[in-house]
Amino acid sequence: MTELKLLEFRKGLPFLQGQCFLNYAATCPVPTSSIKVMQDEIGLMQEPLGKHFYQSLNKVEMIRKELARFLGAHAGEIAFVQNTSSAVSTIALALNLQSGDKVLVPDNEFPSNYYPWKNLERFGVELVPFSIKKDQTITDALSGLDLNNVKVISVSAVSFETGKRIDLKEFADFCRRNKVYSCVDAIQAIGNTPINCREMGFDFLASGSQKWLLGSVGCGFIYARTELLETLFVPMVGWTSHRYPEYFDLTKLEFSNEMTRFEPGLPNYVPILGMGESLRLINDFGIDKVHAQIQGHLRFLNEKLTALNLELLTGEKDLTAGILCFRIPQKVDHRKVHEFFEKKKISVTVRGDYVRVSPHFFTLHSELEFFVKSVAELIEKPLPQAHTVTAKSAVSTSLQEPVIINGATGNLGMLVAKQFLAHDQAIFLLGRNEPKMTAFLHNLSAKEKALIAGSALVDFTSEGWLQKLKSQMPAIKYSGLINASGGLTVDLLENQNEKQIREIFEVQFFAPLQLIQTYLKEWKSNSPLGVLNILSSSGRCGYPLLSTYASSHAALWTLTESLQREQAEHVPFMTYVAQSQHSPLQKDMGRTSLRYYQIGKSFDYAIPEDVAIDVVNQFFEGESHKADFNLKLKLWINAIAPDFFSKQIAKAWRR
Repeated sequence: MTELKLLEFRKGLPFLQGQCFLNYAATCPVPTSSIKVMQDEIGLMQEPLGKHFYQSLNKVEMIRKELARFLGAHAGEIAFVQNTSSAVSTIALALNLQSGDKVLVPDNEFPSNYYPWKNLERFGVELVPFSIKKDQTITDALSGLDLNNVKVISVSAVSFETGKRIDLKEFADFCRRNKVYSCVDAIQAIGNTPINCREMGFDFLASGSQKWLLGSVGCGFIYARTELLETLFVPMVGWTSHRYPEYFDLTKLEFSNEMTRFEPGLPNYVPILGMGESLRLINDFGIDKVHAQIQGHLRFLNEKLTALNLELLTGEKDLTAGILCFRIPQKVDHRKVHEFFEKKKISVTVRGDYVRVSPHFFTLHSELEFFVKSVAELIEKPLPQAHTVTAKSAVSTSLQEPVIINGATGNLGMLVAKQFLAHDQAIFLLGRNEPKMTAFLHNLSAKEKALIAGSALVDFTSEGWLQKLKSQMPAIKYSGLINASGGLTVDLLENQNEKQIREIFEVQFFAPLQLIQTYLKEWKSNSPLGVLNILSSSGRCGYPLLSTYASSHAALWTLTESLQREQAEHVPFMTYVAQSQHSPLQKDMGRTSLRYYQIGKSFDYAIPEDVAIDVVNQFFEGESHKADFNLKLKLWINAIAPDFFSKQIAKAWRR
């Protein structure tokens, strides 16, 4: 491909101007020609669909044919759905698996190819994870496994986590030899790698279009071999599932003799048409040339990143498609890497301790060179490590004086516990979730387990919980207490019931209060490190929807301030004001908030691991109050000018 032709193609992707976008494994910018096709179809909605029904349906069916041709399939083997998750879910239900049946899925799968199979556990179907190691073929990974009662093996064509590509023909052949259904999540392969369903021979394929295919969200599809059609259960049925959808004959349900039986109503025309145009653009270049161009990009990156002594997550023998991942060196502060790339307008995925790079065929060589140069800069001039405090620099503690962690089975509480263990600090764990507590303790190293003074499961809403807890705790003194327990009720006050409100206050105020009181009376060591309560800024800034959540934090905040003065010179009392984080609690809050708040393009989240480090550092330092600068500013504005703060909230609030 000539540079001139690629530059011409990129004119249809104006987002790329001034950006080094290497993140097509996430979501893609949609070409302007695809957007225009969708806008034109939306424009037709000024008149009823009936006025142009067959013209729109004609476009959809033409795209079905072209997509099938692109995949080496027949149009009748393709069903349009919303996304990859709905595609895999449909396949999982269509197979009508029975109690005792097993499904094998790689243990590092994306949830779209994991949860739909796990959801079958209620029918007695067992999900069995397995590993595919670096430089290991799919046949080698599967050959040593017990295949008794295994009915399905479902894999990603390309791992979202490592970039390793599966040989799909080898996979399909293995499954056929062992009389097992083969299912492929192909979203990380379609658009960057040639796929021929018939030649490769697998039974099912599921995908969306919003990555390498350059389509929009809302368009996914299923492929199923024609030979299997009549054996499949149709989990969702509607008028278009019928062989003759416009006859409305209610006397007999006669399914379509194609995969359209899995389309229960009118199709989602707009994103399908957008995907069709994007598919045309890729076809203009040819998928073989697209694949060759991307492979050239990966070879270049592989060579340059290896020269920087970076560890790649794919092996030398592994097949690849469009993803390359490398480990972030330990000397680099992992938490600052995303910010580093953002400042340089480089878009990649930073997840944990690795970076995922995913260029497309029209990525320029100069962009790859700029990325490699930036990585070299990152490594040669490591970002400064976050300030950490060790337990040895604080008051000396021992196994006989652990820190009590309340909320140890919550997302943040677990991370705080891990940080204390990293400082060789003994801990006692309080939690409310038995499976999480069991898993946490099971995954600890021998050294970490030696630092666990004990654990207890507590239901703060049950009568007599404190006496029961006392009976479970070792009769020793404790050097401190961390309150990280949390609950959440996000709704208008009139929609909240008394049970929800009482539970929030029991978990977030009364339980910490009773634990603090008991700590001061019975558990406190002679040289206490202190009591630290993790709070939300809503405890001082009352946000709509968070009335009970905020007021429970406000009560604990005020209690802490009182005890800071009451216990001065005896026990340090501390407050840590936590930023919003990527956590289950925040996800629950976020979904409801989006219904009432108008937000901007992005929302800043703190990294939970960062918050845990800050909490433990503050605890050892004995700092009375800690909050991010922006949170401090919010708290100050609300305290000094509450009317102004209310006006700012009103700009976003949409009741």
